[in-house]
Amino acid sequence: MEASFYQANRKALLDFLPDNSAAVLFSGHAPRQSADAYYPFFCSRNFLYLTGVDFEGFVLYMFSIIKPGMPMASVDQTARKYCFEQLKAIGKLQSYDEIGKYMWHGGAHHVGFDVHDDVDMTHPVAPGMVFCVDIGIYDEDSGIGFRLEDNCLVTENGCENLSASIPRKLEDIEAAMAK
Repeated sequence: MEASFYQANRKALLDFLPDNSAAVLFSGHAPRQSADAYYPFFCSRNFLYLTGVDFEGFVLYMFSIIKPGMPMASVDQTARKYCFEQLKAIGKLQSYDEIGKYMWHGGAHHVGFDVHDDVDMTHPVAPGMVFCVDIGIYDEDSGIGFRLEDNCLVTENGCENLSASIPRKLEDIEAAMAK
């Protein structure tokens, strides 16, 4: 669908809502579509936080380059290339051709009325789009997985990280979980 369809629907909803309110939308049963639904939590998952992989830098980088007109496929490709460089730096990969061993899904998906709305990679990023920069690195051999998702609102001049206030550093996450 054209970006104008989503923009018009979003505007109608925002016009309807009172100031400082939130909308919770239910879209029916959400099918299990992603690998994270099948893997239990392990305390050792902080391993990927402790490796030195610079996910915080990655988020800042991605949100500095996403702009209207950027091909959606470039968002995914940029995410995969960045993760490859990080995994190569810590000795996990030697060649970009191996990235699929650790990245089992794309680097972005639309956010809408379903858990993971379909992404048409041929369309460019447009103002009003909301999508998730979705980085997941999974090491099946050790049973460790790491996933970082940030929701992006594309604006006229770039994008806004809608989830920027969520804790990311290991100590901040542990402090939030202890509350």
